Amino acid sequence: MSGTEITVLAAVCIAFAAAVIAIVVRKIKRKSGCDCGGDCSACGCCKKHVKK
Repeated sequence: MSGTEITVLAAVCIAFAAAVIAIVVRKIKRKSGCDCGGDCSACGCCKKHVKK
């Protein structure tokens, strides 16, 4: 393998790993619920839970 092929393969592997990590983090954030520190009226994730 040439240096260029190794570089391309490494870049593809890094991009794939970053995508997997992003998906896992998104799923964990969704399951954890709101993280507003008690101020749900100012938090974007809790606005759907706060009744007006």
